[in-house]
Amino acid sequence: MKYFFAGILVPASAVIPVCVALGRRQQLAARHWILFVYLIITLLGNILARYLAQHGIRNTPLFHLHTIVEMVLFSFFFRTLFRAQIIRTVIIGIAIVFSIYCVVNFIFLQSIYSFNSYTRSIEAIILILFCVMYWWKGATAADDSSWVAIADNWAVSGILFYFSSALFLFIFSNYLLQHVSKQANVLVWNIHAAIVLLMYLLLTVTFLKSKR
Repeated sequence: MKYFFAGILVPASAVIPVCVALGRRQQLAARHWILFVYLIITLLGNILARYLAQHGIRNTPLFHLHTIVEMVLFSFFFRTLFRAQIIRTVIIGIAIVFSIYCVVNFIFLQSIYSFNSYTRSIEAIILILFCVMYWWKGATAADDSSWVAIADNWAVSGILFYFSSALFLFIFSNYLLQHVSKQANVLVWNIHAAIVLLMYLLLTVTFLKSKR
């Protein structure tokens, strides 16, 4: 039962925003389908990871692959939020370079069978910077729109909250796994799961507010 929250409940909660997006598919803005694809891939990845774990197969290679897919999808989402071509080009360039680094990381630096703390940490920093850029440049909606009415504000808030909260966990994850008690690790990863759950809920609001 101690693994129920982080191992079953929170991963399954991705169904909530997915169902909301499908229910509002006629109203959903094109860029928000990128977030939908991210959630579907995450949901399927969690199912596969659990299946592998239950059959005694190490699932850490999925984390390495998921990091690349997650970064690429979020980069394409952020690209749609900026009008300046230079910013849009830089974002995609960063995603490409990061993806190459991920491959280099699991070949030469961190085994594909260990948690990819280097790439997860760098990904978090990059996406935090993308979020800061969004707030600095301002939302793409009209100036007379209230903050809560802008769907992208909710999505960016969810992404920012998750990656800023999880950054230090990513940095020290391998240390925690090796030097901290099992009970402490369960607590830490349950906190991480709660952060993920909040991001899913904020993405749900994004889909509820989304307009073509």
